[in-house]
Amino acid sequence: MLTTLVMTLAVQTAPAQGKLAIANDRLTHGYLGAERKNSDYLPGEVVFVAFDILNMSFDDKSKASYTIALEVLDKDGKTRFREVPRNLVARNFLGGNKLPGVAQLQVPLEAKPGEYTLKVVVEDRNTKASASLERKARVVNGDFGLIHVHVSADPDGMVPRSPVGIVGETLHINFAAVGFARDPGSKQPNIEVTMRLLDAAGKPTTTEPLSGKADKGVPPELKIVPLQFAVTLDRVGQYTVELAATDKVSGKTAKVSFPIKVTSLQ
Repeated sequence: MLTTLVMTLAVQTAPAQGKLAIANDRLTHGYLGAERKNSDYLPGEVVFVAFDILNMSFDDKSKASYTIALEVLDKDGKTRFREVPRNLVARNFLGGNKLPGVAQLQVPLEAKPGEYTLKVVVEDRNTKASASLERKARVVNGDFGLIHVHVSADPDGMVPRSPVGIVGETLHINFAAVGFARDPGSKQPNIEVTMRLLDAAGKPTTTEPLSGKADKGVPPELKIVPLQFAVTLDRVGQYTVELAATDKVSGKTAKVSFPIKVTSLQ
């Protein structure tokens, strides 16, 4: 079963032309994150689905009024979770015809493996028109892995941003380890992590990757260990962030990668 955390919408839209529709839906690495190609999720992970709402109607003050509802179905089509439609509003600030949206859900740590369908329904409260999307996701066995991958503007990981930056900025790459073992003696995990940046040709940008570890001070009840690297952007280009982790207690490994883009204002 999946439980919801929050559903948020960013505004960039214009007066409607045509039928209400949802387009460009995709799984992402966090809010505003890069597209995620893998639809397998570990217990404890958060599922992000981004999409565009097209052709919402607006009143004379350029305000849209709408609802958004969320439902999760199991592989047999049975509802496992349903969120009551929420009333939302949006303003037309920048023009265009798209209202970007993001739905996100928490996979409980005790979740059992299985296939699920996430259904999002949007209704224009002025015209009563509605549109929906469905995305498949699978919860896999609670093995060692990296979750909560996202980029933030701050070291606390509380201000999400897209994986795009300007030369001179710093991006904080956030992630977490889950499903790790603990040393029988110290009762502590022993997790080694690295981060490499690859250029457009797939070559590492540094001789050695950034590295870190989590092997002390982890409370016994903690099931998810947050981790972070910071990257100062010093060259325009397209790059790939490659995160890798090794559980030194169990010998298991995990890896996640996603693209970032660096631009310049000059």
